[in-house]
Amino acid sequence: CVVVVGGAGAPRRRALALAAGLAAVVGMSVLLFLPFRLAFHPAARAQLGWVEAAKRSPLGGFLTVNGLGLFTAASLLVTELSRCASPLRVTRGAFLWMAGGLGAAMALATGCAAVGLLSALLLAAIALLISRCDIAGERLFVILLALLVIALFLGCEFVYLKDFYGERLQRQNTVFKFYFQAWILLSVIFACGVEWVRGRLPQGWRYLWLSALILLIGAALIYPVLGTYHRCGRFRGGGRGSVPYLPTLDGAAYIRHLYPAEGEALQWVRENIPADQVILEATGDPYSFHGRVATFTGHPTVLGWGNQESLWRDWSWKTIQERTQNIKTMYDEPNKASVMPLMKRYGIRYVYVGTLEKKKYRDEGLAAFGASWPVVYRNSEISIFKTPERQ
Repeated sequence: CVVVVGGAGAPRRRALALAAGLAAVVGMSVLLFLPFRLAFHPAARAQLGWVEAAKRSPLGGFLTVNGLGLFTAASLLVTELSRCASPLRVTRGAFLWMAGGLGAAMALATGCAAVGLLSALLLAAIALLISRCDIAGERLFVILLALLVIALFLGCEFVYLKDFYGERLQRQNTVFKFYFQAWILLSVIFACGVEWVRGRLPQGWRYLWLSALILLIGAALIYPVLGTYHRCGRFRGGGRGSVPYLPTLDGAAYIRHLYPAEGEALQWVRENIPADQVILEATGDPYSFHGRVATFTGHPTVLGWGNQESLWRDWSWKTIQERTQNIKTMYDEPNKASVMPLMKRYGIRYVYVGTLEKKKYRDEGLAAFGASWPVVYRNSEISIFKTPERQ
């Protein structure tokens, strides 16, 4: 797109070139992902809901999350507009009144100041893209990214994709997914915009703007520092009284720290069991230690976190409940020969019996694995059994 929209050119020719470039990108995206789209059948369907006024983003919270990136994007739009003689073919003063008026009107109409701010910025981005200003191709591309980011934010304030979380959390997954895309684009805008804006501002304004930017960066750094420290339990064990461990990017470090026997068993699985082999493990609550074998080894299992699976696969919960009960049966039943059809149905080759399984399933059923099935791994708390060769 940078190549396509480069150069001054007439507005109509530039608009056509931009449209052709966008069409090429969209077309290639659809074509390259077509094999995935043809085979993907999610439970969720494209059912859109209208966001209630009370559930729109408060301006303070919205800027807390997105303020740093939007500050740079807005600064870029303002500096580009400042050198354009006639955005939207009106004077700059008239345009500022138009943008401010649109923002105020949208804020009053929706009861959301964030919508007003985004509407004003959206008008500024559109004005630059269709104006007669001679904007370099790379800057025009970044302005186009800004337009897309603003549109993503605005869209999330008006519509949401319905899921089974209901009205209380109606926007959760919509905001969750689309904000990820917006943040990636904002990072590109930030990297380009900081240098471009700094080079365009007069010296006095430049120092003022850089001071504001540094202040915002410092405020934004509070979360990754203190938030990480808090969310990682101050780098200590569960009761905060355990021996501290060094911060690390290794997501499995806490297992070795809190559950050393589990950590040793999971490491053995990674090193000794072929990656395509199905391992039976306990299923349980979301955001818990359940699903640790599949998560930390990559091996398929019968069911991980049921509510997460149901969101994308089965809103009726029928298959989720069926698998949950079948897992319980395979662990609880003392007569393991009777559960072999279930084992074969799910292609299970190994059974993991660890701390969660011992808490959740019957002792008689767990002990029966060792009576006739070969043990391939065992430590102080974990046993891993291999199903009989003939199922």
